[in-house]
Amino acid sequence: MIGLRGSAALYERSLHLAQADFLWLGAAYPGAAEPGRFAALRSVLVQQTPQQAAAAHDSLLHTFVNLLTDLIGASLTRRLLQDAWEPPSSGHSALDTSS
Repeated sequence: MIGLRGSAALYERSLHLAQADFLWLGAAYPGAAEPGRFAALRSVLVQQTPQQAAAAHDSLLHTFVNLLTDLIGASLTRRLLQDAWEPPSSGHSALDTSS
């Protein structure tokens, strides 16, 4: 719907807004506009306590969802993110190539 660049822009904006509460997230900002660039975020999260990392991740995720909701509406956001919110199954994924 919004594409890779649009998703990257929402992620970058989410990082920017979440920095108000978690200044150290600024280290993940360079390169955030590039689609699929989560290594910097992963790097700053692992440097924090589990509680701090979880709080920042939660804030970032909620900010992203709120921005997406403002852009495309609540109903469409729920439909697009439905699979991400469902708990993982206990079986193997159709994409699981580890066996």
